[in-house]
Amino acid sequence: MPESTLRYYKTHGLLPLLERDEAERRLFSEKQMAPFRTIICLKNTHISITRIKQYIDWIIEGNSTIQLRLAMMENHKQDVIAEISLMKEVPKRN
Repeated sequence: MPESTLRYYKTHGLLPLLERDEAERRLFSEKQMAPFRTIICLKNTHISITRIKQYIDWIIEGNSTIQLRLAMMENHKQDVIAEISLMKEVPKRN
C-alpha cells in the first residue's frame, strides 16, 4: 500500500491503532492489518470515508456496537441495491 494512502487514512482517523517503533517506522501486526482489510472492503462498495471512520470507531468500541454496525451495513446494502437499479434503468448505447 502506498505511503500516501497510509497518511490519508491516518489523517482521516481510519487507523487509530497504528503504532510506530523508536525510529518512527510504522509497525504492522495482525491487529493493525485488520482495519486495512475492512477499509478496502468498504471502499470497494463506495461507502464514504466518514461512514468508514464511524464503522472503525464502533469496531474499536467493541461488541456493544454490533447492532449499530449491522444497521449501517444493512442501510448501505439498500443504498447499493438502489444504485444498481438506477444503473439498470439507464438505456444501453450501441
